[in-house]
Amino acid sequence: MKKFFDGYYWMFRIVIPGTWCSVLVMILLRIYKIKFFSEYVSGLQAAKTVLGFGIAFGLFFHYITNYPRKRYKFKEIERLYGPIDFLLEICKKCQKHCKIRKSYEHLSSAYFSMLNDDIPSGTRNIVYYFSSIYLMFMHVAFISAVMGSFNGLFLIWRICSDSNAHLITCGLYSFILVAISLFLTRKNAVPEGYLLRMFTIQTDWIKSNENIWKKKLCDYYEYTVVF
Repeated sequence: MKKFFDGYYWMFRIVIPGTWCSVLVMILLRIYKIKFFSEYVSGLQAAKTVLGFGIAFGLFFHYITNYPRKRYKFKEIERLYGPIDFLLEICKKCQKHCKIRKSYEHLSSAYFSMLNDDIPSGTRNIVYYFSSIYLMFMHVAFISAVMGSFNGLFLIWRICSDSNAHLITCGLYSFILVAISLFLTRKNAVPEGYLLRMFTIQTDWIKSNENIWKKKLCDYYEYTVVF
């Protein structure tokens, strides 16, 4: 079971968004008749090329850009439905001092790794599943917006250089990609629901196991109970 969840973790977060980017690049090259990949245009070799570049793109977007976690909506939902406020209350009641600085930013970056140590594997897998689906959709939205914008700028350059660009095809390509990005990032979109459920599950589990977090956050396992 662990191997299965490790597999979908990489597939949703790395392979699918990266392959999406690779396919969009290949389509763009075809539209503008750029023969950069002419030796990989058919058969199994073409699939291997798309997948290989897809994994490279996926790793880049996942580890370098980190776009999904930087979104305002992510931070807003984390603040409203995540466990940070509850953990801050625990920190404030520690007799000595909290092991983590009593600030939203420090707890936000630390609690998830701490949560991973104690949360049951079944619950952890559900959290990873929801977070992976959210990250996949957000990476697809980001890649679509970037590729759509890039194509629009490239199209303008080709027009200005009196190139025989396919105006309708290129314009439609940009429109579709930008529409996909806006659809996935709109208010109350499907990815937002997955994100909400991820934080809700984490918060519910932490609140139901408060004593574990008292020991994790307070030095000397001491805690001041306020009635």
